[in-house]
Amino acid sequence: GDAATEDTEVSLMMSWALLNVRRYDDMPRWTSAALAAATSDVERAMCRLETAVVQAHVARHRGDAGRSLSHARTGHAAAENALAELGDDRSERLVAVSATALVTLGVAAYWAGDLEQARGWLTDGVIDAQASREISSVIMGYCHLGLVEARSGEPELALAHADQALADVDESNERFHLPAAAHLARAIAFTDLGRPADAELALGEAQRVCDLSDEPLLAASIAVQRAQLCYAVGNRVDAREALRDAKQLVADLPDHRLDDLIRETENAIRFAPKPESNGTLVEGLTDREQAVLALLPHDLSRRELASQLHLSENTVKTHLTSIRHKIGVSGRESIVDRARELGLLVEE
Repeated sequence: GDAATEDTEVSLMMSWALLNVRRYDDMPRWTSAALAAATSDVERAMCRLETAVVQAHVARHRGDAGRSLSHARTGHAAAENALAELGDDRSERLVAVSATALVTLGVAAYWAGDLEQARGWLTDGVIDAQASREISSVIMGYCHLGLVEARSGEPELALAHADQALADVDESNERFHLPAAAHLARAIAFTDLGRPADAELALGEAQRVCDLSDEPLLAASIAVQRAQLCYAVGNRVDAREALRDAKQLVADLPDHRLDDLIRETENAIRFAPKPESNGTLVEGLTDREQAVLALLPHDLSRRELASQLHLSENTVKTHLTSIRHKIGVSGRESIVDRARELGLLVEE
């Protein structure tokens, strides 16, 4: 009833509930009511903090990665200020929600394309969330740590984080926790490890859980990974179709930040290696090495390569060194020519 709007805690809980059922237009009434009902510094701090965090999630759900990051920064700053100013007057709930704010900031950084910042914030946020027993934030943090490591070319670490996230999730609560990101991280990792059957199962789970919600960034990322998996097993027709699905999903989003990932996949398909080369490698190229090789004809700098592939420059350097060794060249200038001689590059 009307009395609910006069209680800060009830109003904040209603805001979270509306977020989870995707009734975004009803939320402003309750966030405003929470602040109006606040009678203490702690309550006012909680209102500023939780409102920003909720808005960060709404922006991500709507496919606006930039706005999500902006709101998440505001929430984290509010948490830091409140913890510093209130000192011994801080509540356990304020400490717990501050951990949630840090995880939310890491999640937003991942979708904004900053893997290094995301890794740091998520790692710290998960530790704080575990200490505060904020299980939902622990799950979300590990889900996205899995994605960070998967996109960074660390499949084993990605699997460890994803499995940690899924340890607290079952069919009775997955609609609330939505661990699609963890399943997606597993799909990416298994694809990179050359385990397509496992990748297919993980991708199916990611799609199933994603269908329970309305998160276009996740849906588009799953479609891109579907394209990458199809390409990895030599099915270029389905790979192109999945990539078209991904493009359609992001076409009307305000700020999706997935262009580089889509372009990387598109280039990999366009410059696909031949099924059989006319030379002999020291050992076969990994999927990540093939992705780096596919971009080399475009004469990109190492920084540009790293940006395209969502990797660090050091990781790209490592892949280039490995490619040189495997195809038997001593400098980057001759990698493309040698790869063409071996039939490893086919430019459509």
